[in-house]
Amino acid sequence: MKLVVDASPLIALAGIGRLELLRALFPEIMVPDAVLLEISKDDKPYSRELLRRFRKDKMSATNRVAVDFLQNDLGYGESEAIVLAIEHQAVLLVDDLKARRFAQSENISILGTIGVLLQGKKTGRIVSVRDDLDQLMSNDIRIGNDLYRHALSVAGEI
Repeated sequence: MKLVVDASPLIALAGIGRLELLRALFPEIMVPDAVLLEISKDDKPYSRELLRRFRKDKMSATNRVAVDFLQNDLGYGESEAIVLAIEHQAVLLVDDLKARRFAQSENISILGTIGVLLQGKKTGRIVSVRDDLDQLMSNDIRIGNDLYRHALSVAGEI
């Protein structure tokens, strides 16, 4: 299964030491040029590690008109990630709600940071989703109470 990744989930997973899940769960990872640019800009947290790990997975969307059009409503990284996911019939890893809604309207399979953690638990690569969710929240990643409880329920931890 192919995966196109946006910046926010990469940063979130790096912050809790779970980047290895992506390679374990997805044999082919594509990182849009715009996402690598976003990660490297302003020396974001974990930027060096992310660039080192994912530079070789860099790809550009072919349909630049679609990328430009989507930028009217979404960020550059999300826009290119969506177009790449369409072009390669890939799963889109994105947390931004607006981008997720648009992707769903285009019938793109989507996954978020929490979905990656749940797949990690399902495949035995994670023991406790709760610990990872708590660590995400301590890293200032917002997770609503309902989503938190739902994730724990799916993980079989409540």
